[in-house]
Amino acid sequence: MLKNGYSGVATEEAGLEKIRDKTEILPMGSITGIAGTVLTECKVNGLLATGLMGESVNAPDPRAAAAVMTVLNELFGFKVSIDPLIEQATEIEASLQQMAEQVERAEQQPVKKEHLPMYG
Repeated sequence: MLKNGYSGVATEEAGLEKIRDKTEILPMGSITGIAGTVLTECKVNGLLATGLMGESVNAPDPRAAAAVMTVLNELFGFKVSIDPLIEQATEIEASLQQMAEQVERAEQQPVKKEHLPMYG
């Protein structure tokens, strides 16, 4: 688990140097999906590419997006509000907690054992 909820990657050391003081560098791993494809194509074609990867358990994960946006705001001087993302994350987490509690209650209910006749 990442300490900040996000990590940085780059196709070259120069890219890592730009983000090293802002994020934990991903030491090893597999990057899949569109992010992996873009990074691979950049590497193959000799283009410097840098990526910030939000650690996510759920999809979509607005809390991971907020963590990455915070770094982008800092790196590039953006002023994008993460408040809507945090609100969405809170709503999703509350829903997941509610579902977990419902499952727990259902598991604690005694199971009715019915005598089902057999026919042959």
